[in-house]
This record gives sequence, C-alpha cells and structure tokens, in this order.
Amino acid sequence: MAFGVVTRALVGRLQDGLGEAAWPVRAIGAGDLAAAGEPCIVLLLWRIALEPALRNAPPPPGAPAGAPDPRVTLHYLLLAEGGEAIAAQDVLARAMGVLEAVPILSRGGDAASVQLVADPLDAAVLAALWHALGVPLRPAAAYAVRGVRLPLPRPG
Repeated sequence: MAFGVVTRALVGRLQDGLGEAAWPVRAIGAGDLAAAGEPCIVLLLWRIALEPALRNAPPPPGAPAGAPDPRVTLHYLLLAEGGEAIAAQDVLARAMGVLEAVPILSRGGDAASVQLVADPLDAAVLAALWHALGVPLRPAAAYAVRGVRLPLPRPG
C-alpha cells in the first residue's frame, strides 16, 4: 500500500465523518504548514519508520513463500489551522473523534488493512518538532498508521 493511499484514506475518512459544514481537510507537506492560510484541518505525514517486528510476518496473499514483506509505521500530526482558537480546538476534537471511531483503514476489505492508533508525543518531542518545522507550538494530535506494506518491485 503506497503512502499516498493511506493519506488519502485518512483525508477521506475525516471529510466523510465531519461533513460538508466542517472546515476543509488538507494533507500538506512540512514546508506548507506555515502557509496553511484559510481555516482547515491539516494532516501532516512527518515520520516514516520501518517495523522490524513485522519483517518476518507471513508474505502477502499470492506472494511466494519467503518473499519479503517489509512494513512501516506512518506518523501523522492532525491539527486545525487558522480561524479563532476555540473554534479550532473544537474542530480538532471533532476530527479526533472521527479517527478514533474506527481505528482500521482498509482498501475494500482486502488484506491491506492497517491499524490507526494514537501516537502520544511528549512535550519535548513536540516542541522540537514545531521548532524544526519553523512554526509556533500549537495544539495537535499525533496518530500512527501501523502495518503499512511497502510496495515492492515486481520481478521481471
């Protein structure tokens, strides 16, 4: 499952769960955070980590025995940008509720299901992250999507 597929699934889940009356949902890169502009819910993929514990998991369906099946965890920040501070906090809480309601992402019920979990960051890590991004500290929720299979090149 490509990383963009996971990000699009999260954006879609947020858009569907919040409805049309909510702020728009945008997936952005780290360099775009300071320029978010109008009020919106922001999803930022900030870290990708290999999952060594899943390296020896069974190969995906249809793959030959012993085929590699590397998996990663995608780390996201969810925040509400722009607008009045209390309104942004309320929107962030609603967005978190949407993600917490169904902690599994799947592609049409196939074996590519992955788990969405809260990813608590301590204050020092969060402060360092905001500093590295060049933006002031702000309320955010961290989530991790675990078990994302890396797309491997096809033989031949």
